[in-house]
Amino acid sequence: MKILLLFIAIASCARLSSLPPRPETAKELDQGQLGRPLKLEEVWYSLYSKGKKARAEGDHLFACENFGRLSSYGDFPLSSLARLYQLESCAATGNAFPAQALADLESDMPDGFKSELSEVTYSLAKKFGEPQVRAKAALELAKNRSLRAEKEILYQEAWQLAPPSDLKQEAEKALFKYAPRFNPSPLKEHYPDVARDFERARDFVSAKEWYQLILKENPLSDFDRWIKAANRYRMIFKNQRDKSGFLKETNALKVKLESLVKKKRDEKIVDALAEIMIQEARAEWTENNRTKADLILQKALEFLPTMSTNSKALTLWIRGMIALEAKDHPLGKSLFRQALDLKPSDSKVVNDASWNLAWTLYLDHEFSDFVIFVDEVKEQLGEELDEKLSFWKVKALYKMGKIPQALETWESLYKRSPFNFYGLMAHASSGGQFETLSSSLDESPVSEQVEWLAALGEWDLCKSYLDDWRSKKPSNSAKEKWLASFIRCRHAAGAIRTYYSHSESGDPEFMAKHLPALFPLSFKNDVFAAAKRFNVDPYLMQSIIRQESAFNPEARSPADAFGLMQLIPELAKRLAKQHRVAYRDFDDLYQPLTNVTLGSAYLKELESRMNNRMVGMIAAYNAGTGPINNWYRTRPKKDAFEFIEGIAYEETRNYVKLVLRNWIIYQQLEKNTAFSLDLSDLH
Repeated sequence: MKILLLFIAIASCARLSSLPPRPETAKELDQGQLGRPLKLEEVWYSLYSKGKKARAEGDHLFACENFGRLSSYGDFPLSSLARLYQLESCAATGNAFPAQALADLESDMPDGFKSELSEVTYSLAKKFGEPQVRAKAALELAKNRSLRAEKEILYQEAWQLAPPSDLKQEAEKALFKYAPRFNPSPLKEHYPDVARDFERARDFVSAKEWYQLILKENPLSDFDRWIKAANRYRMIFKNQRDKSGFLKETNALKVKLESLVKKKRDEKIVDALAEIMIQEARAEWTENNRTKADLILQKALEFLPTMSTNSKALTLWIRGMIALEAKDHPLGKSLFRQALDLKPSDSKVVNDASWNLAWTLYLDHEFSDFVIFVDEVKEQLGEELDEKLSFWKVKALYKMGKIPQALETWESLYKRSPFNFYGLMAHASSGGQFETLSSSLDESPVSEQVEWLAALGEWDLCKSYLDDWRSKKPSNSAKEKWLASFIRCRHAAGAIRTYYSHSESGDPEFMAKHLPALFPLSFKNDVFAAAKRFNVDPYLMQSIIRQESAFNPEARSPADAFGLMQLIPELAKRLAKQHRVAYRDFDDLYQPLTNVTLGSAYLKELESRMNNRMVGMIAAYNAGTGPINNWYRTRPKKDAFEFIEGIAYEETRNYVKLVLRNWIIYQQLEKNTAFSLDLSDLH
């Protein structure tokens, strides 16, 4: 028995010794203030920290010595990294590229550290390698870089350095595939890729030229290719914020498609024309040209009787929305019913038409009919719409004077959906207080490598290691256990993606246990500093970042918005000049502090333009100030929720709801005491 107990004790000590020192101990080690003999893990920490510092300062001999000593400990969880850095530092003191040593190390290197091996190989190849060695190293490193500009530079370097060989052909193939605009003689079949690549590089003039080459082709010979090019060509004007140009090109495409339909009533051409006419109507409606928009939709229904049922229902629904905005409620109801009578297969059109029919009843104060309609249809619709209908049913019950029933239903909705917009707003509307929530996860270590990388401040390495782990499709139970590791390594975007890949991600109880992974507090110091500088709400900033980029500092949207707060370069340039923030070009928006500083300056600007109305600020951040000011003129203003539901753009309407949800949850996670929400502050 004594022998068994001794074995358990030794095993336990061995297990614990492979974890890094506690933060307070690590701080004392960094400051050289630990006045006692070092434990094994403290020796490891000290050797790595000193080697890391020497490596950063270019003291190759000292780094070589420290990493050399550390690599002798085979049970050190980062021993493969220690060997890599030993090899790098020692090689840097000589004059030869250690090709064989790197090859030997590669076979033992964990997959999660292969990208760092590529970095070190490239660094050494630049110093000591022949052109072919440098080319091969650049080609390998390009595969592991995430920023587009960096990958392109490396692929070009590999292509230019490689002597005529299979390697040069490989580098050329990789470059032309990733960035086809560099191909001096692309095949005709690759024209769309070349044009799209110029778009991504924000060389819009060249992109237009290449798309125009495709648009000169006979559209009937390959209609799919032609219509995709035509649509991308229009989108360039939108990405340039050229509204008039976008409308002009949309109209030109519509005219061209109308002529094609007259020649050949092909189903693809008819559907494309229907889609363009719907888009043109939406664009005109956005510019407050309701009559023109409605005429376009009427023409679509008359001119294209063979368009799909879903397109017809969508067209009728948009016409109903335009009528609703024009306060012609009888026509709106009729059009919504016509859309539903078509029985479209598109559940979204069904949900939208059902909701807007109900909403019109509510706006007309037909509250009894509204409640009856809700009870009839909500079982047939999705869960999200069910929550929405339940929320507004309670508002109708309030209007009918049925207060006790309304309060009971609202609290029931909050208990069922405590982290969704309608559940949270039901609780706020009933006067309830929001309790504080735990901002910590179960931090039981699941990976020695992760714990050591985090303790040593190796954030990029830790992210790479976790991304590699996630790529291996772990089980649900593993995902749950590893969530804290993503937060520990400041990898909020990875935490959010991992959370949503779990099969129980929508369950409220599961969500309550893992809120800090779903609503990370990343870049908090930068966010709060920027918020303080411009006197804006830091919780609102976190909420916008959560929705815009999911805390991915390298995010880039299809609309050419960049970084944490998804700023467009033209706006960033103006704000940077106005507030004296260092800014060169759009690549600077990938820097978190630069991005949130400019983002907070923009929020302050919107706060002023929207007269301190939070809902207006949030909506304007997504859609711009023009449409929002128009909506304030034409829509109900007394009730914040009625205004939100009346927002014409679906994307903006949903965006406002999600940011408000985030805003409440971030306060629950970060405030020390319970709080209530004054709904008048929203509007």
